[in-house]
Amino acid sequence: VRDFYQLKEDLKAGTIHEPVQLGFSFLVLNRISRGGHGVKAGAPVKPVGSRWNSPGLVADVERIHRLLRGRVHHNCCTSEDFEDVLTEPGDYWAFVDPPYVKQGGSLYQHSFDEKKHRRLAAVLRSRGQPFLLTYDDAPLVHDLYSGWAVIEHIEVLYGDDRQAATELLIYPRCAAEQVRDQREGPCGFLFDL
Repeated sequence: VRDFYQLKEDLKAGTIHEPVQLGFSFLVLNRISRGGHGVKAGAPVKPVGSRWNSPGLVADVERIHRLLRGRVHHNCCTSEDFEDVLTEPGDYWAFVDPPYVKQGGSLYQHSFDEKKHRRLAAVLRSRGQPFLLTYDDAPLVHDLYSGWAVIEHIEVLYGDDRQAATELLIYPRCAAEQVRDQREGPCGFLFDL
């Protein structure tokens, strides 16, 4: 329990810089915090290791690696300002998973206000390259993406009790055929969240 609170403080303070250690730290905190809330969690689950499943996590990572090998090139994960990243020149897909609208402030250390959600939509609309965006099912999201993007409702399972929730999968109309092809191909599991 002491280590949980120390890891949470280290992540909030930004004192972990090595990428593999940082990624592993987020994974550990996600798996041992209540509801997977990470640095926003008030306390760890009890017993602390009850949500940790090493064989399952290894199997998931290996399966995703196998399915994406040779399909993802020059990938990066960043916490830079999204506009700087999304307006870089080049022909590439962007996977965008912004802080959600309804519970953003309670789930994320760094959430968006309405102005940032609107700016993200404007950047995605103007970039001219395909993207895949996940969001919560909120009226603001429908307002921002209706008419020029495909908005699909998908069911996802959350938490230890695997409660179903509805989220949105959004992509530009110009990319609909490519998304359909991926769904029917080896990356179809990505759409079966």
